[in-house]
Amino acid sequence: ARAADSGAKAELSPYYHGILSFALEQSGDYAAAEAEARRGMLSIGDGAPDAWLQHGLAHALYFQARHAEAIDALTAWSGAWQRTQLHPFLFTHLWWHLALLHVE
Repeated sequence: ARAADSGAKAELSPYYHGILSFALEQSGDYAAAEAEARRGMLSIGDGAPDAWLQHGLAHALYFQARHAEAIDALTAWSGAWQRTQLHPFLFTHLWWHLALLHVE
């Protein structure tokens, strides 16, 4: 909590919000994870989409059993996932999340 509190004094990067969202999800606080991912998305507005925010939100929605919403979101964002612009792990991992949701 201290890292989140100290960051409130400065403008935080979308990456920060995405990683914090993932950490909150991993600790079982799915509503807070979703809120953090959405907060990060609002911070960039119409700017370039952030794959780490999308990843955090995908996890939060998945564990809240909101699979259709997660599928819709990931599908909408997938057109911006460029292999040359994302870390290879994240690029394939986002597609893995989308595939997993379809299996569920």
